[in-house]
Amino acid sequence: MPSSPLPVCTTECGTFLEYIDPPPIAALWKCPVCEQHLEDPVVLQCGHNVCRRCVPSDHLCPTPGCGKHFDAAIPNPGVEWTVRGIKVHCPRR
Repeated sequence: MPSSPLPVCTTECGTFLEYIDPPPIAALWKCPVCEQHLEDPVVLQCGHNVCRRCVPSDHLCPTPGCGKHFDAAIPNPGVEWTVRGIKVHCPRR
């Protein structure tokens, strides 16, 4: 089951946080497989970034329309740093 599109507010309200940045910018950092924010992102040899949990064992890129073979899923700390830096706020506060 995919994670929420955004983290949950850590206060007692427990609602999903919302992006402060415009959605087109935030949408760049979505996994093309699970369509959630990239979590533990890896880059495949075809250049697609996906969540580590979305990497299939058959070594074929799971990105719609790609399907290229890859040998390794390489951690992408630059993308992870960017995703963590996207500003969010609680809509109830």
